[in-house]
Amino acid sequence: MLIDDDDNLRGVITETLQARGNVSVMSCASCKRAIGVSRQFSPNLILLDLRMPGKDGTETLKALREIKALDNVPVIFVTGAHKVNMIDDYKKLGVIGVIHKPFTPSELKEYISGIWGEYHMAG
Repeated sequence: MLIDDDDNLRGVITETLQARGNVSVMSCASCKRAIGVSRQFSPNLILLDLRMPGKDGTETLKALREIKALDNVPVIFVTGAHKVNMIDDYKKLGVIGVIHKPFTPSELKEYISGIWGEYHMAG
């Protein structure tokens, strides 16, 4: 599941991930939309923009955690902020990494693969 308010970025990320062939992406522009589609889509991973109008990434994640099907899904924050680090509060919410914008499609694949691999090795 991808949650980001930037239409262009959602398109690029969706195309990049679906190009792998075995990935289905549910793309959402807001917390409200993500909650609405969560009843029809069971993600293995959530990519979540940290800065969005309305509910930001942290607030969105807290709302998603209240949904039983999403309470343990790993999350990667995607952000344009350069000072965001993996703080303990994020880890407690199930955030497994942070990807900083901007990035190229190939960098995105590398970042996700690296974070995903570390997550599975630790688990």
